[in-house]
Amino acid sequence: MTRLYSLLLAAWLAEGDARRRLTRNRERGDIPGWVMIAIMSAAVVVVLIPLVGPAIAHAFTNAIDNVSNTQSNGG
Repeated sequence: MTRLYSLLLAAWLAEGDARRRLTRNRERGDIPGWVMIAIMSAAVVVVLIPLVGPAIAHAFTNAIDNVSNTQSNGG
């Protein structure tokens, strides 16, 4: 019975060692999460700028004009 336990223990340890080696090799090729977030954020900006860029520019121009008119009217 002791021999069976030692064989099972040896197999379990060997499996854990093999799993660690596989995990270590797999992690080497993974892209870090922060890199994926940065790339995806840049992609969202690239897609949205043509759609909302003119509206943002118009809103900014209106805001600057309102501030300029308020200052020139003495208010």
